[in-house]
Amino acid sequence: MAGAAAAESQYRLAVAGAQKEDKESTAAMVSAAHGGVEQVQAVLDDAYLTAPFDGTIDQIYPEVGELVAMGAPIMNLLRTDKRWITFNVREELLNDLTMGKKINVMVPALGMKDIEVEIYFIRDMGSYATWRSTKATGEWDSRTFQIKARPTQKVEGLRPGMSIIYKP
Repeated sequence: MAGAAAAESQYRLAVAGAQKEDKESTAAMVSAAHGGVEQVQAVLDDAYLTAPFDGTIDQIYPEVGELVAMGAPIMNLLRTDKRWITFNVREELLNDLTMGKKINVMVPALGMKDIEVEIYFIRDMGSYATWRSTKATGEWDSRTFQIKARPTQKVEGLRPGMSIIYKP
């Protein structure tokens, strides 16, 4: 009879499955493993930089192996999808340059190519950019204005820093 009772006890244990403590212990190990996976994923995510916009890397500041402080810039990105040109004019030429006006400018670096641009920004450069007249000529002081314009069509090869020539 003792053999039958032992067999029945073994049978009930097998049907009931693992004990409550064993199940809780296993669940804790699974939770700890998930935490380890999340930690490794966080380290991997920090290993890659994601740019906030499409562009090209212009300059990388730290050298290989150099330590960088948290929050310090490590590179400079050039935004290549939004191109614009900037030029300065004396106020005598400002009458023909109005917001929204389309003008032609020439780009020497692109084989003297003419491109059409639309003006979207006009600003006084301040007193440091004032052209002073001489008292002898009897003329007035002339201010300088900064003009920004966007190409109306995509211009292949147009890069930041290229010179442009505006001929009124």
